[in-house]
Amino acid sequence: MALSYNGIESNSNYIIMKTNFSMKRPIVVILALAFMFQSCSIYRANTVSLEEASEQQTKVKVRTNGDENLKFKRIEYVDHKFYGLTKKKGEWVKVELKEDEIKSIRPKNKGLSTFMNILMIGTLALMAPAIAFAAGGGI
Repeated sequence: MALSYNGIESNSNYIIMKTNFSMKRPIVVILALAFMFQSCSIYRANTVSLEEASEQQTKVKVRTNGDENLKFKRIEYVDHKFYGLTKKKGEWVKVELKEDEIKSIRPKNKGLSTFMNILMIGTLALMAPAIAFAAGGGI
């Protein structure tokens, strides 16, 4: 025999709490935004050479002469050649880089990237009650 009172159903062995989707939506939105902002990278304005980029072992953004932007986890120097290391379809791939085909190399600004991610997540946390209120229908 099931009893129902104010959205709570009880059975002889357990109680089921029914939640409506509008209560879960703000939480989903907040978590999605937090994950999105966590992956942001900010690159330095000044450019470096392939040698400097390979020594730094940091994430880089390479702009080619054809104005194509390529992002690499790092640049490696192997057998007198430079390679950009990136992940494609779950596997690490080395892309050969030639100095005469590169317009600029910008390394990741770790400090500013971390600061901005913390700032975004903090702002989102402060705005969470307002977002939850608005998504829940307000007054």
